[in-house]
Amino acid sequence: MSRHRINGSITPIPARPLPVLPQDPEPGAPNISDLTVAINEAGLTILVDRAIDHPIKSSGSGNWGAFSAGYQVNLQVSGGTIELPELQNIYIVRLDNVVITGLVEFSLDIDLSRVLPQICIPPRRSCIHTSWGNVCTPQVCISWPKVSVPVPIPIPPIGINADFGIAVYQQGNVWQVDLRVYPFSLYIDLTPSVDLILDTTKNIVHDVLSQIPLIGDLVDGLVDVVLDTLRGVLDTILAAIKAFMENLILAIDLFSPTIPYHLTSVPVLQKIIAAGSAPGDREVDLKITGLSAITRDHELIVAGVFAS
Repeated sequence: MSRHRINGSITPIPARPLPVLPQDPEPGAPNISDLTVAINEAGLTILVDRAIDHPIKSSGSGNWGAFSAGYQVNLQVSGGTIELPELQNIYIVRLDNVVITGLVEFSLDIDLSRVLPQICIPPRRSCIHTSWGNVCTPQVCISWPKVSVPVPIPIPPIGINADFGIAVYQQGNVWQVDLRVYPFSLYIDLTPSVDLILDTTKNIVHDVLSQIPLIGDLVDGLVDVVLDTLRGVLDTILAAIKAFMENLILAIDLFSPTIPYHLTSVPVLQKIIAAGSAPGDREVDLKITGLSAITRDHELIVAGVFAS
């Protein structure tokens, strides 16, 4: 039997009770192994960190009546510690303490003509019928502009803890060892940004309306109309951004609920030189006919048997 071990250092974290998760049976799992590879928690942590520790950028947009929004989401995923809990006949890989931070470059466009009432000065025209036609007093109606409100929204730290099942199967000429994530919850809270968006909108709309002549006394009331209308859709806008962010996070290979994460591959055919062989002895091809993966003593152990 051959055995290979990958070591590293790790800071212990306290264990916590969790519900027992089902483990898929390993068809053809050997009782006695000819080949064993073991990797400890610290080694797995390094592999997982490489899979998730990178920036994520994507953009989206939407329309809500008089409001349209564009958002560039910038996320940074970091941290994460692997734990291999001791559960009776249940083999899982637990990932704790992943942290996601970032910024949403948010831009809100407001079509004021769809929010504010029509205002004409004077409100009514006076007309006199003459033999030359109607003669009316002059009237000016306000043409409301479109307003753009840029608001950078900081994302509060998002913590992720997830459990993974271990799947082993043969695919063509290789054995695959995969991690398959169990459903987990994401808590993303953008409500702290509500006041920031409203305050920024208030200031920008006030500045724009203040430049329009003849409506000075009406500006504060018109700004309130815009803010009241925005409040009615702001929760929906933020919910769309939140859903967009959740989809980005779940698109990370490790966290995808539909695509397993390939941890490692083992070729079915192994070239072996027997111990004690003389120089010049030829390699022997041996076929792995069964492979299994378990967790024991804080290690993930992959064991295989060769065809007899």
